[in-house]
Amino acid sequence: AKEAKKAKEIRDKAAKEAKAAKDAEDKAKEAKKAKEIRDKAAKEAKAAKDAEDKAKKAAEKKEGDEEQKEEEEEKKEEEEKKEEEPEEEEEEEAEEPEEIEVEEEAPKVALDAEEKKVVFANFPVKDLAAVVYSASFTKFSCPDKEEGFDEIKYEWSKGDKAEAYMKKYILDRKLSMRVEELQPGLWSQKQLKSWTTAVNTWHAKVAEYKNMLMKKEQAKRAKEAKKA
Repeated sequence: AKEAKKAKEIRDKAAKEAKAAKDAEDKAKEAKKAKEIRDKAAKEAKAAKDAEDKAKKAAEKKEGDEEQKEEEEEKKEEEEKKEEEPEEEEEEEAEEPEEIEVEEEAPKVALDAEEKKVVFANFPVKDLAAVVYSASFTKFSCPDKEEGFDEIKYEWSKGDKAEAYMKKYILDRKLSMRVEELQPGLWSQKQLKSWTTAVNTWHAKVAEYKNMLMKKEQAKRAKEAKKA
């Protein structure tokens, strides 16, 4: 009875596989037929487009020939009219005084209120590369007489105001600029090492638990196979 049941299951499985193969073959035939229809439609559309382009070019050429013919006729008529004009008119035109062009004064440029507030111009091309700038802007400072300068002149803000502006400028850049030379400290390195060790331990325990479940499942299947 078991062998008959097993043989029936094999026949059913073979029948299903044969049906699946036939369905796949039918689908392949339909896909091939649909592709042929699409290819035929594409060829017809291309032929129609080529015919349309050819007719359009012929019409443009004909129109261009007509325009060229009209231009030649107009040019011929103008030349005939010029030959008929009396020479006296040409002499009068030559004696007319030339008009003197007066050069207009260039408009004066004036800054508006917002532009007057801008002290330092912002150019699209920077003096320093981004990497060099981020590594050195914290070392910017105003000149000092102790550095050996005989005289220091300020064009905009004077003395203390210039120093305050420089400090504010550096602080603002620290909030927005990327620090290229930043390195993690010893505490951060210890914390990272501890975290990495803990994560590896957790992964090992998960793998051990999965292996245990797999062994139990295999033992259960082996036991059921022996009973059968």
